[in-house]
Amino acid sequence: MKVSRTKMVLAFAALLLTLPLVFAGGRAMAQHDQPADVTAMAGQLRMMNDLLTLVDNYHKIASDPSAAGVAAAMGAGDHFQNPKEAIAWYEKVLPNVKDEVIVRAIHLQLADLYKKTGDHEKALAQLEWLMITPRFVKN
Repeated sequence: MKVSRTKMVLAFAALLLTLPLVFAGGRAMAQHDQPADVTAMAGQLRMMNDLLTLVDNYHKIASDPSAAGVAAAMGAGDHFQNPKEAIAWYEKVLPNVKDEVIVRAIHLQLADLYKKTGDHEKALAQLEWLMITPRFVKN
């Protein structure tokens, strides 16, 4: 059974609203305690909502091979000490990539990396490839 995000947030909110009564042994809270409790509960609801948003977005990316490949292309460069190492890796991988969306993402990464190394001619060549290649063309 799939539970909607809204239902999960509402159930969590209900839990948060009843917890103070459980821990207070059913006694009424002092009036001055309520604002802090409400603020804490609101913060916890925001955190839960943020977590559910993260999970939902991660699921969407993982469910779409092109989106997952683009995310991988964007993140791969972070694993290298310098831009030249990243360039070498992207250029090695590029001929094996079959998805045209991922190929474009790699060309965007290469353009940025070449710019960082000061090789503006190669950076512009990557951008030119993106502009003049309307459909998938294997390098």
